[in-house]
Amino acid sequence: MEKLEFNYDAFFKRLKKDPNKRENALKYELLFGNQNGLTVEDQPFYKDYLSLFLMPFQVAIPDEGDHDWGLLLSLIFGSFYSEYTLTLEEEWKQNPVVRPMVQLAISVNFEGQGVTRNLDELSDVHIVRLFEIYVDEQINSAIIRQQEDGGQESVDSERERIVSLYKKKLLQVLREVKSHIALMELISAL
Repeated sequence: MEKLEFNYDAFFKRLKKDPNKRENALKYELLFGNQNGLTVEDQPFYKDYLSLFLMPFQVAIPDEGDHDWGLLLSLIFGSFYSEYTLTLEEEWKQNPVVRPMVQLAISVNFEGQGVTRNLDELSDVHIVRLFEIYVDEQINSAIIRQQEDGGQESVDSERERIVSLYKKKLLQVLREVKSHIALMELISAL
């Protein structure tokens, strides 16, 4: 199956046509230049921030669609507005011989209601929508960072907090991985 790359160029062109998003899209271009033909990876918010979120574990993903999972994970982990949890897959815990597999649960508040879904439960349509929501969020935070008084300090502080939280979550999973491997080694030695 061919990988479905997120088409930043087409997405940005849609933002410029959307009456609710047009002003921000034009601000972004004014601040960061013409976006024609560019990708998410070409953006300063990716280079300076999202590229820090590298996932050392396998993540359970949906069966349908072959998206740019690395980019989507970076967008999820780098979000200011949604939360996530990483838990070891029960199946892996029973047989920890391959690269660790984690379940990613994404939590968002929408209209005062909290919704949590595992990444591997989402449909292709939901995945595409997540790309759009999270890229739009990064565009907006880049504008705030450049335009508002104290915006750079505020956004950078939040970015540091989120990166630190991400590292703590990875460390927690790594400790659990080591614990399960040690337990399985102990059991097999008996």
